[in-house]
Amino acid sequence: MANANTQFGGFLTNVGVVKQTNANALQLPWKITRMQLGDAGGEPALFPDPTPSPTQTALINVVHDAPLNALYPSPTDPGVLIAELVLPPNVGGWWIRETALRDEDGDLIAVAKPAPSYKPLLVQNTGRTQTIRMHIVVGNTANIALKIDPSVVLATRALVEAGDAAARAYAEQLAEQGQTYAENLVAQAATEATQAEAEEGENGTRKMTPRRVFQALRSAAANASETLRGVLRIGTQAEIDAGESAAVAVTPRTLMKGAGIHRRAEFFESGTWRCPPGVTRIHVTGCGGGGGGGGPAAGGSAYGQGGGGAASAFCVPLEVTPDAEYIVSIGAAGNGGGPGGNGSAGGATSFASLLTLAGGAGGLSAGSGSGGGGGVPFPEYPASARGGNGADSLAGGHGGSSVFGGGGSARSSAGSAGAGWGGGGAGGRAGTAGGHGASGFLIVEW
Repeated sequence: MANANTQFGGFLTNVGVVKQTNANALQLPWKITRMQLGDAGGEPALFPDPTPSPTQTALINVVHDAPLNALYPSPTDPGVLIAELVLPPNVGGWWIRETALRDEDGDLIAVAKPAPSYKPLLVQNTGRTQTIRMHIVVGNTANIALKIDPSVVLATRALVEAGDAAARAYAEQLAEQGQTYAENLVAQAATEATQAEAEEGENGTRKMTPRRVFQALRSAAANASETLRGVLRIGTQAEIDAGESAAVAVTPRTLMKGAGIHRRAEFFESGTWRCPPGVTRIHVTGCGGGGGGGGPAAGGSAYGQGGGGAASAFCVPLEVTPDAEYIVSIGAAGNGGGPGGNGSAGGATSFASLLTLAGGAGGLSAGSGSGGGGGVPFPEYPASARGGNGADSLAGGHGGSSVFGGGGSARSSAGSAGAGWGGGGAGGRAGTAGGHGASGFLIVEW
């Protein structure tokens, strides 16, 4: 049951981390649509507090599911996303002990543990309009969008009052300036600007017809170059595919078609991918499994080392054969060592024999050197971090990070697990186990 020492908060699930990484990499919008509320089984006194997990795909017990009212970056931290849901007085009769967000695909992409609260109904002789806000750390909110049906969501009173005040101010401004605007329009209607006056852009009293506006824009616009600002024409698909012109603009649609990326397959478990007919080139993104943290023996003063982060790669081009089958192996997470035991290494993720991404090394149960080594990266891609040293400190060593996941944080207890994908587990304190690493994944795009 929650008390003064209980920690509350939320984070992206593993599915959410992968989807945000993909949205940022491909510059595609990621639309978040709904918020779910749950009671974790019932009253706090009768049911244990929920523990959010990155692997979570559903709440324990959903009591309310509705479209979001608002989704925006935090005004004090642009790396934090705030999602809002308004509960009217006639909705309630249950506890709110767990919350989650789902995107337009229906995937659960964020989960949070709020402070428990009871939402009453009007029939209970009390009622209120309540706003639920989820604060989720995402790092980059540029490609995240809100997708709602305006006919089924509620506006908060503050939002309505702000819009009403803005409308009143605008109406008053129009009333004060209306006569002046009318007089100016009458005067300007008397004489049409000549082409020379339109291109010169100095006269403020002549009327501008659509033809004169076009002539003025055509005269003012200059073609952009590598050294001069100006206007660029949007290139055709043929020009983008040819890759020769340096004087046209590229749109997201022509870029994606030119790159040949139209479909994708996601692997979070080992399996087989069959190459579609006509496909000869693919792009692969993924990482191996993170190493487990070491668990030092009881009674000692040493602390376990953190497991290493896994090797990672992003959009690696590979040549493939149409209709051929390729074995996909997903690297398992390295297990944290029990008291007195070393952590195991994370498994390697591979795409047949064309690409292998090594797992992170396991952390030792005790030692003064660096923690488990990171996986050897694919050429030209960032190296993963080693696990932290756990000796002569107040906590076990931190886990090493990969490109797609953070290492477990060091603490003066059992080691915490790696987050996301490929992160190493943290080392444990004397007499406790090390944290498990995070598993790998692979995405095939063509």
